[in-house]
Formats: sequence, structure tokens, C-alpha cells
Amino acid sequence: MRKTKVSLVRIHEQNTYAALKNAIELIGGMEPTIPSGSKILIKPNLVMCPTERGITNPVVLEAVLKLASTTSPKQIVIGEGSADSYTWTSFRLLNIYDMASRYGAEVRDLNVDEGVRVKMPDAVGRDHVMLPRTVAEADIVISVPTFKLWMGDLPMSLSLKNLFGCYGARYYGHNKTSHELAKTDPRRTLQGEVGIERGIHHPSVEQSIAAMNLARPSDLTVIDAIEGSDGKGNYVRMDMLM
Repeated sequence: MRKTKVSLVRIHEQNTYAALKNAIELIGGMEPTIPSGSKILIKPNLVMCPTERGITNPVVLEAVLKLASTTSPKQIVIGEGSADSYTWTSFRLLNIYDMASRYGAEVRDLNVDEGVRVKMPDAVGRDHVMLPRTVAEADIVISVPTFKLWMGDLPMSLSLKNLFGCYGARYYGHNKTSHELAKTDPRRTLQGEVGIERGIHHPSVEQSIAAMNLARPSDLTVIDAIEGSDGKGNYVRMDMLM
């Protein structure tokens, strides 16, 4: 089994890019992970908007984008499938379109992306997942989550749950459980956006996290720990990257 290298770096004087370069150098640099000519997908956590907390800080996202652009990539895509807001709203309010244009990157809404069927083992509670084609065709997936506990009873997963945004609304409904809510609580669904697949809170969140990480694990994870959260609205300033 391949050993995972982890670095933990403090951000000094708000120089996030310098901290990121240091963190990457400590695990061996970009070249072993991202060969030149790669198609790179950067997956932040923009689950809801407008908000300034509980999502990936755009400063960290831009630092990752800037560093990825130095690898002579074939393509860079920022991709997300928001659950508690429309993805394009998150992109627009956080100026992601402008950010991407500065580095020649594209922006994709994974909620509307065509899916690629990926078979799953029985243990994850579903026989397949519909993986967005943008994710399936990426040579490198960089996950950029934020350092927080989930609001439920799950422990901190760091990057694992960030891939929930790869369960697109086209198949799983806009808030990822709309297929079931359309029958039990239709007021919480958007007309025409209830999906066709079993919602990802079924049979359990843990199994759905495992399924998507089996379908396409991330190649590099950069955790935004500028702030940490306990999942209950309490935040602690940390000024770290992991």
C-alpha cells in the first residue's frame, strides 16, 4: 500500500501561496504528483452561498490554482456541485469565474455534468455511482476542502466528504436527497430537479462517502485550515494549510 505523505504549514503574514508552496515541497513537490500536460480538476467545497464560512476560502483556492498553473497543464477545471445553493450562484458570488480567467482555467457545474456509470462493491450499499464526466476524464483531481466537522454525527473526514459534490443533481437531485424528499417532503425539493438515483444519504452518508472515493479518489488534497469549525457554528482561527 502506498504511504500518504502529510505536511502541516502555518500561513505567515497572510501569504497563503508561499505557505502552499512550502507544504507541497515538504511532500516532495508538484512534479511527482502532477506530470506536465495533465488535465487537472480542482474540487473546492462550495456547498452553499452566500457565506464566508464553512466553505473553501477563495484565497486558498486561488493559491492552488496558481500553483497548478505552473505545471504546464493541458487543462485546468474548477468543478463543484453545490447542494444548498445553485453552483453558478456560488461561482458568481465568490468571483470564481474571474479567478479562473486569470489562469486560463475553466469552470464546471458538476450538478449538470453528464455522468459515467462506475460499478461499486456491495459493501457501499449501491451497485453503481454516476461519476461526472469532468471528474472521470481528469488525469489529476485536487481536493480543496475546508477544515471542519460535519453538522451531523460523523467525525471529521477532511477530504473524503468533499467528494460529495461529485454526486451531481442531474442524477441525485439538487440537495442530494431530493429523490426521496419528493415523496416525503416535497416542499424541500425543486420542481424538475429531484434526480433519478437513490439519494446519497441512503443507505448511509458513510457508505456514500466511501462509494465516491472508490469511484475516483483524489490525487492531492490541500486542506484550507485558515479557520477550523466544530460543525455547530463555532470557528477558531488557525492560519494553517494541510
